[in-house]
Amino acid sequence: IVYDRKPSWLAQVFTPSGTALNVVWKRVLLTTALALLVTLAHDEWEIFKYSLTPLPFSLIGLALSIYLGFRNNTGYDRFWEGRKLWGRMVNVSRTFGRQVQSLVRDPEGGYASEVHKRLTYLHIAYVHTMRQHLRDQNIRDEVAPFADAAFLDAIDGNLNRPISILNEMGRQLRELHDKGWLDNIGLQTLETGLTEMTGVQGACERIKSTPIPFSYTVLMHRIVLVYCVGLPFGIVSSIHLLTPVVV
Repeated sequence: IVYDRKPSWLAQVFTPSGTALNVVWKRVLLTTALALLVTLAHDEWEIFKYSLTPLPFSLIGLALSIYLGFRNNTGYDRFWEGRKLWGRMVNVSRTFGRQVQSLVRDPEGGYASEVHKRLTYLHIAYVHTMRQHLRDQNIRDEVAPFADAAFLDAIDGNLNRPISILNEMGRQLRELHDKGWLDNIGLQTLETGLTEMTGVQGACERIKSTPIPFSYTVLMHRIVLVYCVGLPFGIVSSIHLLTPVVV
């Protein structure tokens, strides 16, 4: 979510972005309807006149706060680690582009700009493809300006297209080394950059493929269900018609 860093106070309070209402509004209505039914049964229809003490909700609320805190902390840790990894990718990309310009040179003294451009564009294609890979996308138009169409056709069916591009970058660096365009130290330096990119991608894939443990999610949902269903019975005798609003 990209937002204005200086919004008005009211605009920030009532903005729909960043909220979960579009996902949970049905559950909110269901819980409110339950609270309304309990209120009518207690105050209007007088079906029952008992209520729970606050103690059960204090105990359940303690457990709920622990699991919600764990989930929030885990979610933020995953976000912050991803942000740091993308920052590393930005840095290694800048370094790789600079090193290509300074280390790859024509041994005959010719103009090497086309080689520099080819390697730099291939790296840009890699970054776009990695982003799509993490989002389970395959948008050819975003990558097409930076890589040969035949090469993109060749890797289109690969399970991990970003790694295929890194392999091609490594192959081209080795070819330049064999032709004398890149010395041993230069090849090792650029290969270190490719290794760093592989590490960043692997860490991003780990974040994507390792969700919050299922047992935590299930237990938290059950605690929330018990809390929301039982809450109207615990407060109806105290606040009466305001029970649906509070719930």
